[in-house]
Amino acid sequence: MAKKETAEDMRGSGEPAPEWATGAADVDGQADPEAEALAKLDPDRPVQRGEATQTLVNWLAFKADQQDGNEAEVMERIIRDMLASETPDEVLTERMPIHGKEFLDRPFVLHSIEVREGEYEEGSPFYAIMNVSIGQPPEDRVISCGGWRVLAQLMALEGHGEFPQVLVIRGKRTRKGFTTLRLERPM
Repeated sequence: MAKKETAEDMRGSGEPAPEWATGAADVDGQADPEAEALAKLDPDRPVQRGEATQTLVNWLAFKADQQDGNEAEVMERIIRDMLASETPDEVLTERMPIHGKEFLDRPFVLHSIEVREGEYEEGSPFYAIMNVSIGQPPEDRVISCGGWRVLAQLMALEGHGEFPQVLVIRGKRTRKGFTTLRLERPM
């Protein structure tokens, strides 16, 4: 059976492909994480994709797989936050992720990202968890976002190894009433 082109083959640079780009290369009896991720988009619709889309989906699938089984670390963080609370109100404060749409135009410092598999039938099959701090003194928060543009921007930032970053989420309404999100530098 034929092998897929690797990211290295597609780039033609001679540089080794990143670890996440090599997972879908061998289809000889192996699971194809790229195909599985693309099938989650809409299994009844053929997906037109180019190299850039394939690269993003490979990266998202790889990052999401890294998070699987990470429940102990998440639980440790939750318990640590509870124990560090200084008042009963802090203990009882909900610390759920804030969706990117609810965090427009508010500057934050992005420290790290995680990628998770989404549970919605529409949109991206993945979303990002951005671990950020806001304000002075800095307060740790979590922002979630599944927009394709933001996911691609996060992949590019991670590729540059450029964390932490001071950013803001901007939104733009489309004619169809959707709000598309993007990361920018604060003004």
